[in-house]
Amino acid sequence: PLLGEALAAAGDLPAAERVWGRVAAARPTEPEARFRLFGLALDRGDEARARALAAELARLEGPVAPLAAFAEAALHARRARQGDRGAIGPAREAVARAAAARPAWPLATLLEAELCELGGEKDRAAERYEAVVAAGRAPAAAVKRLVHLLAEQGRYADARGVLARLPDQAADAEFARADAQLAILGATGRDAAQARRQGLEAARRAVGPGATDYREYLWLGEMALLAGEPVEAAAAFRRACELSPAAPEPCVAIVLLLARSDVKAAEAELEVARARIPADLLPRVLAVGYEAVGKRAEAGEQYRAMAAARPDDPAALRDLSAFLARTGDLAGAEQTLRRTLALGGRLPAPAAAWVRRALAVVLVTRGGFDRLREAGSLVDHAAAPDATDDDRWTRAIVLAAQPARRREAIDILEKLTVPATASPDARFLLAKLYDQAGRWPMARAELAGLARAGSPNPDHLAYFAAGLVRRGELAEAEQW
Repeated sequence: PLLGEALAAAGDLPAAERVWGRVAAARPTEPEARFRLFGLALDRGDEARARALAAELARLEGPVAPLAAFAEAALHARRARQGDRGAIGPAREAVARAAAARPAWPLATLLEAELCELGGEKDRAAERYEAVVAAGRAPAAAVKRLVHLLAEQGRYADARGVLARLPDQAADAEFARADAQLAILGATGRDAAQARRQGLEAARRAVGPGATDYREYLWLGEMALLAGEPVEAAAAFRRACELSPAAPEPCVAIVLLLARSDVKAAEAELEVARARIPADLLPRVLAVGYEAVGKRAEAGEQYRAMAAARPDDPAALRDLSAFLARTGDLAGAEQTLRRTLALGGRLPAPAAAWVRRALAVVLVTRGGFDRLREAGSLVDHAAAPDATDDDRWTRAIVLAAQPARRREAIDILEKLTVPATASPDARFLLAKLYDQAGRWPMARAELAGLARAGSPNPDHLAYFAAGLVRRGELAEAEQW
């Protein structure tokens, strides 16, 4: 058994499977070896073999069957990860049986946490991950998920507290980077500037002077931007370019940074990119860069060229539809989103969910009874208990377009945070809802964020400026 564990940990799954197979043959009445074989079969995607082993576990364990219940839950969870939301409920019921039969079992608790995430219950997921981490029995992947969830909820101090309780793992470079980033993000109050400086210094230490991976400097540049140090950010991005001249990410980072203050310099960087970025990666660099410097027509040509070259690629179609929505071509965005949905089974489940949400927002923004009714049908499932937060948020935006249901929309939104993936149009609809409900400070915060974004929509700016003028904030209104 120890050899099987070691081989699996080293990533040699075929050898581990052979060892556990011999153990299972030598101990025909013991379920443990078959449980290990079940996990290995699932890891390599052999669902038929995994199901056969799950049946063996049920036969060997009898009425109290934690391993068999876990195996059943894991099979349902696999379907849920692939987009079958109907599998979440059976998976949770099975893992609950496993946990009841074997209390405080880390594997069951971690699977329950993952199922909570898949079901959109991020607070509950964090609680379950925390239970395993607090017991000192969490693998690194679980610690990372907990830190990510806490940071996503703005609980930066709690996330750093998790890392602080893991002295053996703190030396891991990835954990060191996470701690530095959380220190910068969590900087508030009178000592915020000092906290950001300390976080940035920790980020420098995490990268080290001898780093040779361009991604290390790309991350360091992003941390410098978060800490309010654009000069250091530019230097880090340029170092990333030196280490990997053909990589598109550092070039895009430099262009986006320069576009804030020196459009000519940003355009010059785009010309440099033409000579060193591979032809298959260049269109996306140019699309993002042209949009950043305000050349929307040129950016549109690049986005359309990518979609034309890869007509069945959901990512290319998503980029095009998002660009069209950002630039006010809602009819074009709607057409592209419908074209994406028409891919049917070729569209991965997470991508299909995003397209339905995006199309609902576009339809609401365009207005009209028929469009509003269709938008509602696209997000009807978001009222179900297993809906994700993104689904619920989009449903609230659709409800907000109906005056009689605005109170219901606000009740939903007050329990959620704005998704990081929310489109500018969705955020604009949210701002208008807050404004119409008499919550100007919240509307103002959303509108200010939209105004400061790269290439803001003129309609969004006009609405923001008008709202400021109505409230006597003339100096601020003049800025926009």
